[in-house]
Amino acid sequence: MGLKCSSIPFRHVDALEGIVESKKLSLVFRDSTDLFYLKAEEALKLKVNPPAGFILRSLNVADAPLINEEWPNHHMGSLFFIERQIRMCVSAGLYREDPQELVAWCIRLQGGYLGALQVKNSYQRRGFGSVVTREISYRLAFQGHDVMALVGHSNKPSAGMFNKLGFQVIDQCLWLRTEPTKGDFTWPEGE
Repeated sequence: MGLKCSSIPFRHVDALEGIVESKKLSLVFRDSTDLFYLKAEEALKLKVNPPAGFILRSLNVADAPLINEEWPNHHMGSLFFIERQIRMCVSAGLYREDPQELVAWCIRLQGGYLGALQVKNSYQRRGFGSVVTREISYRLAFQGHDVMALVGHSNKPSAGMFNKLGFQVIDQCLWLRTEPTKGDFTWPEGE
């Protein structure tokens, strides 16, 4: 099986790269991200009402196939991953009231970061990414949690949105994936 490492703080990158080199692993990708952070007290100020004709609510597992399909990082096993995160973690979805169409979403990932933040193409440039980010941030802060998000260096629109909402970059992190060493990997049934 290949190695996938996500949200590794730069202070640990030398150790990770040492493992990749010593095991002679082939890289599929290596990507840097900025770690954005907002204290819970500040996130409590982000409560937002949905735009007219839309509602905000938690995601449902039935939304997972659409989220997986639209997610630029989808891969083998990612549908199972998204379903699990929806069941276990805080999420926010923006839906058209009629019909009940999911147009924007965000899920808290297992590392505590905001993830899978996405707006359907036909609804972009209307501030909907900011709406779901504000909502999920408020929900996490209401539970007493500070809010963190990882944004790729090339994703200027997302970085700008997080800056506007009051988030600050406090670290850089690395995402890395290697090729499987013994043939193609397949997930166990149901995963």
